[in-house]
Amino acid sequence: MHLDYRAADTVTNFTTIVDRLLADGVTDVYLVTSAFHMPRARAIGAIVLGSRGLSIHPQPVPTRHDPEPAGKIARDSLRSLFWLVTGAAPSKAIP
Repeated sequence: MHLDYRAADTVTNFTTIVDRLLADGVTDVYLVTSAFHMPRARAIGAIVLGSRGLSIHPQPVPTRHDPEPAGKIARDSLRSLFWLVTGAAPSKAIP
């Protein structure tokens, strides 16, 4: 287990840790988050971690909330793709 406090949101959570995981020889990541948040976290992880060859194993924690809106998932997927192309995660200001 590795704790990292540099991230301000889900996209930067993945983008700030991916190189460290690779340097440490990690090949598989267990993604543990609420079922509410899992679709977005999984989408971002697939782009960021998947682009570096890491396998993701989702472990959703049950919740009473509905999944996050599709627009939020799409926005952060675009932010992740931007990072993939440029190496820099943009702010949440993408419309």
